[in-house]
Amino acid sequence: PKNPLPVGKMKYNVVLVPGLETMRSTTFEILKKFKECGGRIVFVGDVPEYLDCVKTDEVKAFARACEQVAFERGALVGALKSERLVEIRDGAGAYTDNYIYNMRIDGKCKWLFVANAKRGYGGKFNFHANPSQDVPAKRTLRFKLVGEFEPKLYDTISGEIKDISFSAANGETTFALDAFSHDSFLFKLTPTKPRTVTVAAQAKTVVGATDIKGRVDYVREEPNVLLLDLAEWKFDNEAQFRPLEETRRLDAKMRKEAGIERKSGKQPWCLPEEIPVHTSIRRFTFNSEVQIVGAEFATEDLDDATVLFDGKLVEKKKTGFFTDKSIEKIALPVISVGTHTIEITLPLAPRTYNENCFLLGEFNVRLEGTEATLVAPTDKIGFGSVTNQGMPFYGGTVTYSFKVRVPDEANAMNISATFWRGPLLSVRVDGAEAGKIVYQPYSIEVDNVSPGEHTVEMTVFGNRHNSFGAVHNCNRGYTWFGPNAWTTSGTEFSYEYALKEFGILRSPEITFIKK
Repeated sequence: PKNPLPVGKMKYNVVLVPGLETMRSTTFEILKKFKECGGRIVFVGDVPEYLDCVKTDEVKAFARACEQVAFERGALVGALKSERLVEIRDGAGAYTDNYIYNMRIDGKCKWLFVANAKRGYGGKFNFHANPSQDVPAKRTLRFKLVGEFEPKLYDTISGEIKDISFSAANGETTFALDAFSHDSFLFKLTPTKPRTVTVAAQAKTVVGATDIKGRVDYVREEPNVLLLDLAEWKFDNEAQFRPLEETRRLDAKMRKEAGIERKSGKQPWCLPEEIPVHTSIRRFTFNSEVQIVGAEFATEDLDDATVLFDGKLVEKKKTGFFTDKSIEKIALPVISVGTHTIEITLPLAPRTYNENCFLLGEFNVRLEGTEATLVAPTDKIGFGSVTNQGMPFYGGTVTYSFKVRVPDEANAMNISATFWRGPLLSVRVDGAEAGKIVYQPYSIEVDNVSPGEHTVEMTVFGNRHNSFGAVHNCNRGYTWFGPNAWTTSGTEFSYEYALKEFGILRSPEITFIKK
């Protein structure tokens, strides 16, 4: 219309009136004036029977002079077809239901950004469940835009500007692209005369393929970790240690018995200064099947702590920090074969807390229930979660290394890893950076590869869940991790560890290509 309906800074050509029982008279007056100015009004579903909660037939009479459609998707989509600027259908011709877009005018051209607003391709929007994330599925998207444009695809990941095939005719622009679940698209739309453009895809021939079964070489970026969070405990001058308990639980028990209020939600430095009058003592026990040299102990509040290894005082000569500058490290004596204890004594007061501790070094960890044993490190690893391969609490990066032989007729290869857990994968070929694997289809293409043997390295970046996360929370339904996730009770708590998978879980596949 010549006079669209202004609402704030927006202006609308069409107003939808959803199914209502009552309508404000002020809203009704606005709608009538909009109609008089040539505005289009569509009543969807039931027409209001009341104005300001007073029964009337006035709105029904007005609705008959406007448009009325049933409250269902097909009817509404059909009624608004003339208003649609962007249409996206799938390969079968059905409307997609998972894409949102933003279109902007920039001088003589337009910019169109299209993004997937759902996890996967079907079902309700769900932030926490994505059954398709490990199974890349490609679908064809068919775009139809109002106006005749030359579209160029701006790849927001690589920075490339790509020509695409399109047809601009009869006031419309159409084109098709393949898409995976994680894909988004940015198009620059430049007005053009009616024409059809075809961009030929580069010819590719698959000449061979292999997957990497069995164990491969690997390197940890950091020392391995034994989480120390289950301890025998006592406080003040108690003669005997109490039974094994988890850190947060024993901290709460100590505070309750000592009459120390825990200032929930406040950081220690927000509390008044104090002179602690209580002490906490924890004793961690672990086994070792091998002699270990160079191990370190890491804890917070090291300056205030007394540390004993097998009953002997450990010199607090700091050797650095673990993950966070507040978690400082000290060297431990040689760990011999057998059972060992680490005992830590700290002040207990409103400003102090019992926190988890860590044993770091070149070893593997065999975890059996709540019992941990240090074993010899290995130089090879299989594909699957590293938590089952000597690294239950490790959170640093892991680099897998293996060799592939490129056939004589190939000059490129595609490296694919579709089932993995970690923030991202980084790939190197013969020591040179080849790319990152983050999004579906979880693969990269490496060009200009010569025939013969090559070394492929795949680095899965770490995360700190298994070192610092809510590892005693056995309720897999948790989807938001605030403080309560670390303090579960009843059937939501287990002394055994609820670890998350980490690593490349499925053998990578290498496809050899002739371009």
